[in-house]
Amino acid sequence: MISNCKLSNINCQLKRLIFLLLFAFGLAQPQVNVSVDKQKIYDGDSITLTVSVENASGTPSVDISKIKDFSVISGPNKLSYKENKNGKVSSVFSLSWTILPKKKGKLIIPQLNVKVDGKTYLSNAKTITVYERGKQIQSKNSNKPKLEYFVEGELDNNNPYRGEQVTLIYTLYTRVDLTGFDIKEIPRFKGFWATDLYSPKSLQLSEVFKNDEKSYAATVKKMALFPTQSGELEIEPLMASIGVKVKSSRRGIFSDPFFSDGFFGNSKTVTVASNSLNLDVKPLPSSQGSVSASVGEWNLRTKVSKTDVNQNEAVTLSITIFGKGNLQSVNIEDIDFSSDLEVFEPKVKIIKNDKSDRVGGQKMIEYVLIPRNHGRIVIPAIKLTYFDLQTNRWRTKSSKPISLKVLPSNSPTSSNIGLTKEEVELMGEDIRFANLDNPQWQKRNIPLVSKKIVFLLTLSVLLLMLPGMVNLSQERLSKTEHSRKAKRAIKKSLTYLSKIEESPEKMYSQIHRALNIYLNYKLHKKSERSSAEMISIFDKWNIQVQTLQSIKEILERGDAVRYSPISQENAKNDLKNIHALLKEVDNDWS
Repeated sequence: MISNCKLSNINCQLKRLIFLLLFAFGLAQPQVNVSVDKQKIYDGDSITLTVSVENASGTPSVDISKIKDFSVISGPNKLSYKENKNGKVSSVFSLSWTILPKKKGKLIIPQLNVKVDGKTYLSNAKTITVYERGKQIQSKNSNKPKLEYFVEGELDNNNPYRGEQVTLIYTLYTRVDLTGFDIKEIPRFKGFWATDLYSPKSLQLSEVFKNDEKSYAATVKKMALFPTQSGELEIEPLMASIGVKVKSSRRGIFSDPFFSDGFFGNSKTVTVASNSLNLDVKPLPSSQGSVSASVGEWNLRTKVSKTDVNQNEAVTLSITIFGKGNLQSVNIEDIDFSSDLEVFEPKVKIIKNDKSDRVGGQKMIEYVLIPRNHGRIVIPAIKLTYFDLQTNRWRTKSSKPISLKVLPSNSPTSSNIGLTKEEVELMGEDIRFANLDNPQWQKRNIPLVSKKIVFLLTLSVLLLMLPGMVNLSQERLSKTEHSRKAKRAIKKSLTYLSKIEESPEKMYSQIHRALNIYLNYKLHKKSERSSAEMISIFDKWNIQVQTLQSIKEILERGDAVRYSPISQENAKNDLKNIHALLKEVDNDWS
């Protein structure tokens, strides 16, 4: 119709102009393209998803919430560059994500909504094939991709007892040249207490045969894990970045933005994940009423600084636990010290054995004891109950009782009425009234009984009554000592929590210590207790289930904080919450 119009006709020229404008506008519409760098991968390999837009005035907005079969590892990474097509230069905006498949098989990246310049475009769907890492390398004629590098995790025992050490080793295998390696994220190890055994600063590659092919391997991480609960447990994949050398792919001034020139040529960085691991953790057999979380191979040694001591003289009781196992959880049973001994809070020192892959070493517990009465005082046998992994039975090792020969104190006051050193000092201050100057006699009008005589007589009576009063006071204090200390439990623990700590590790250590202080005062037994032991004790004293569960969750986070990174803000919240929980415990204690 337009071709039949005459040029002199204004209406026809107007229609031609509108048609040309619409055609030009159609050519200038943004062009949306969704691509992936690989469509066939192995389990644990990542792919790069890129959404690029040409001829747009701004960066596109993409909703990737529809992607269910993949986990987003990183992104979006924004990029803007110029592209030359057939002599025409156009601007390109792009967004890219690194994604990792959640399962094997044919996975779908669905159609995505891409918003550009106020309009929404629907991208095309992508199919990704994820192969399982087989034992046999595919033949040359196979359409499967080559498995050139991967990280594999292995356990030395998939069916341990709760509390038994399991060694986890991550190994990197490669059949191509690498330019770098870095662990991006280690698993959270939920349900485990974990400690690092080996983390190399550089790769030490050696030649091995893997899947019937020559490869090069290096151990990149070795850890000791101690299951803290029984049942089915899963260890999530480890994430790592690998630098891989690639052939030069320069394309003039418009080179591929995802590759960078290294010193020895081009290289790319890829993200890989190890395999996930599963364990079936066996529960420990009944320990016949003994509360213990100790598992391993342990021995016990005790000694005192001296056995012949004077009353009110300090003596040191040293207890050493040594062997193989989790040094944090191994502990002696509660010691029922004689009431004639004043027992101070013990000091605990741990010395790890770093020369073996089996975690172990020494745990030294040191008590300071002060005998308050003379005579023979017996320190009872120290007992250590643990689950022996060699016999798969509970064992109890016990020291011999230690007899202290306590001689009376050199101080006669302390010997006769049992005063403490502090009370002797106070008494000494009370009798410093004596005036040793020469007396000034009155020469006349001397009364029969002077004021000085009355004063001396009164003071003599008071001094005669003082030992009995002190004895009564001591008996009363002794009878009410337990209840008084129990009442101070909440105050002492909250005072300890008021200290300001900087790191999450120190905050959780402070929480654990505060709970232990509370129990020491409540039970009148000074002891180092594990998280499980403290929860067990709270449960016996009718603490509400909700309160007990909250404390248990905080303690579990504290046990795993070294290897399960927790923000300082979350640690502060737990520190704040434990204040309220301790008050609830104190109200419910019965």
